[in-house]
Amino acid sequence: MTRLVNGGNGGWDPGDNRNGRGPCPDGYCGYSPNQMGAMPPAERSAFMPMTDLKAFPNAMKPAWTNNGLSQGMCGSVFLVGSQWKQWEGRLAVGYAGIGIHGTPTGNRIDILDISRDGQSATRVELLWPTFAGRFRHLSLGPDNALYVADEGSGMIYRVTPN
Repeated sequence: MTRLVNGGNGGWDPGDNRNGRGPCPDGYCGYSPNQMGAMPPAERSAFMPMTDLKAFPNAMKPAWTNNGLSQGMCGSVFLVGSQWKQWEGRLAVGYAGIGIHGTPTGNRIDILDISRDGQSATRVELLWPTFAGRFRHLSLGPDNALYVADEGSGMIYRVTPN
């Protein structure tokens, strides 16, 4: 997660022939190698870093990196309303991880406390008590409850604080 800055560069370079990568289809590697290619997370991070400070020494450093794991962040929403107590104003983020090569499954929502300057963030993991899912979208309803759409089950869950 990198703060948006006009003209800034987060440092991800999806081009081919870089960091040991060969040519890629249409000159764009995207998510390479394919996630089913059995590359351990640390090796994947070195192969295709999300913030490549070697190629882009002036790149903006991310405020938060998901512990170096290559795992899809999906929907996110800022929590609003006094019922969220200490989490009010924090960013809730869902994941679409499929639990391969050491990455967690996507049945996870993180609550991120982003610093005022956008340069750092701390995380609290919201433990999900059920199956492994892929949380594709998070949204606040008119009642300020968190609604979570799960791709795997097709369900929408309503989440409220205790």
